[in-house]
Amino acid sequence: NNTLVVFPNPCNNFFELRFSLPETENNLQIAIFNLLGQKLRDIKITNCKIGQNNFSINCEQLLSGVYQLQLITKSGILNKQIVIQ
Repeated sequence: NNTLVVFPNPCNNFFELRFSLPETENNLQIAIFNLLGQKLRDIKITNCKIGQNNFSINCEQLLSGVYQLQLITKSGILNKQIVIQ
């Protein structure tokens, strides 16, 4: 099973993603949406290994509020709500 952890949450200037993958993947996508469903960020991640992966995202450009984070992998889509202070 894929898992997705976002920390710290709420965050200020950056947050970390921790996710587990059942297989190696070369083209992961992370998208950040506002509550109206508008895509604000689209981030590509390459060369992710089997098991746990960590990735840091700078969110200084995002206004304070609640956002939906989406991690798109070969095996599915994981969603997490994040709060920016």
